[in-house]
Amino acid sequence: MKHGVIGSEMHEKLRTIKGFLNLVVHRYGRMNDEIAFAILQENLGDFALFKGAIEDYLNTNKN
Repeated sequence: MKHGVIGSEMHEKLRTIKGFLNLVVHRYGRMNDEIAFAILQENLGDFALFKGAIEDYLNTNKN
């Protein structure tokens, strides 16, 4: 959001899953497979939207 890569709506969606991402990426604590599966099911569309936002930014800011 700060640099115009993602919009404010996407920024808020990412904040809701930030704890999960920290757990996965940085391995904070132990992973609970059932919780991870539920989070991914509920937020899978958000991951796709985030990917699309990054791709759009990269495609419009080619140098």
